[in-house]
Amino acid sequence: MNAEYTSFVEKIRPAALSVEAETGIPWRFAMVQAAHESRYGSSLLATEANNLFGITGDSWYASGKPVWWRETTEYGKDGVPFRIRRPFRRYASWEESLADWASLIEKHYPIALAAAKIGDFDGFAHGLQMEGYATDPKYAVQLVKLNKQLEDIA
Repeated sequence: MNAEYTSFVEKIRPAALSVEAETGIPWRFAMVQAAHESRYGSSLLATEANNLFGITGDSWYASGKPVWWRETTEYGKDGVPFRIRRPFRRYASWEESLADWASLIEKHYPIALAAAKIGDFDGFAHGLQMEGYATDPKYAVQLVKLNKQLEDIA
């Protein structure tokens, strides 16, 4: 394993374990999704806004909470990518990002949550996609592939 990857896992593990204890979502599920979304914590969104999961902030912005404006790629219903400037939630820490992510999963993604609670990562990933977490039509496949690559981590 490279140093960047090992450092990411060490940094995210305590907060992800805390989320697991509170929600039943395995820490690895949070780690794999955060690794995918944030390029192992190295994306600008992760380093500048502590946002590990690409969580947008339209309602967050409207309520006066801190956001970080960023251009991003989204996918239309036809699967064609397009660029758009959006507000992303800004957090004080990775711990806050993880806690908010877990709250969103619990409130808005019941299929993914049910799969997570029985330890079914593939079901979790496909549930996220079915329930609209991301617009990328390959999102679940990408998560499943990364999870398989990272199986040696707990």
